[in-house]
Amino acid sequence: MRLNPLWTPLRALVGGALCSALACAGTFTITNLGHSNFDTEASAINASGAAAVTSFLDGPHGIASGINGQGWVAGTVFADHGPQATLSHGGRSWAVEGVGGGSFARDVNNAGLVAGSDNGKAFVAHNGQVSYLSHSMGTLLDSANAINEAGAVAGTMLDETGVSRGYLWYNGQTVWTGMLGGRHSAATNLNDSGQVVGHAATADAWMHAYLSQDGVTVDLGTLGGSSSYAYGINNRGDVVGYSWRADGAMAAYLWTNGIMLDLSSLVEGLGGWELSTAFGINDAGQIVGTGFFQGRRSAFRLDPVAAAAKSGLVMPNQGAGAETPEPSTGFLIFMGVVCVLISRRLGDTRKSE
Repeated sequence: MRLNPLWTPLRALVGGALCSALACAGTFTITNLGHSNFDTEASAINASGAAAVTSFLDGPHGIASGINGQGWVAGTVFADHGPQATLSHGGRSWAVEGVGGGSFARDVNNAGLVAGSDNGKAFVAHNGQVSYLSHSMGTLLDSANAINEAGAVAGTMLDETGVSRGYLWYNGQTVWTGMLGGRHSAATNLNDSGQVVGHAATADAWMHAYLSQDGVTVDLGTLGGSSSYAYGINNRGDVVGYSWRADGAMAAYLWTNGIMLDLSSLVEGLGGWELSTAFGINDAGQIVGTGFFQGRRSAFRLDPVAAAAKSGLVMPNQGAGAETPEPSTGFLIFMGVVCVLISRRLGDTRKSE
């Protein structure tokens, strides 16, 4: 994989001044991927718009963390022997071969390579073959949080001195994502160009979202509050996550063209939704995350208005009116995991640290 220079984000920082925020980002419609009777969270989205969704029916029996282009969902099921890294597809679920109790599957790419952690060690697994990542310094804990189509990994490790470090790992080599003036960082996701997103401590100890490539780390700022976190990036370099606003509220954002935008201000027919987190974005600009609607924590998908109009798509349950929305493909897939393995987040993770 050739890692391109950081032209995209740096060019975007300049380009953001050339258009209004709304004109650059466009507007979205919202689809409820949740359920009126229990909480849900959306952590990732694939190119077709299918989402990895975790349901909290009768408790968190499992976590859906990533989804590939074929609809395979990478996640973790909580069983008697502890957490088990799991894949699911088409109503069928199976444990990731080669790792057992104490393992978490964070992501899966189109070739079926699974990234995750196994008892504190970062791994990439495929067809029963497990490779554990190693770095140039001693490691206490390590997690592979995302994997791209070339097999490069974005992860976070805790070194022997107690400092957490985000990294890009590829072909046995580790590139640290850099700091923002503080002592800690985490890498949560990456795209196919090797651009990595995550968050890092600033000199005053607040966490800020960043975008990093080839050793250059860009602070993405906040929505006016003290902290921000990044969890998703597409191949255009658009980033999603959440940030605190100046009024102290937590809000989902889209960073595009050098500007961080409050997603709630870009949704047509918001209708009572509070969009608190965004975790995934695909190349079509569709975004998934979690918000609050009618007193329930609910997964959502945002669809760009221009893209929907161009394709002639009719979006189910547009806006916020439907109490019992049509579940997404990813939701149905992961409900299958829970149903099969019911006999049971590193915090956000939704590929997060």
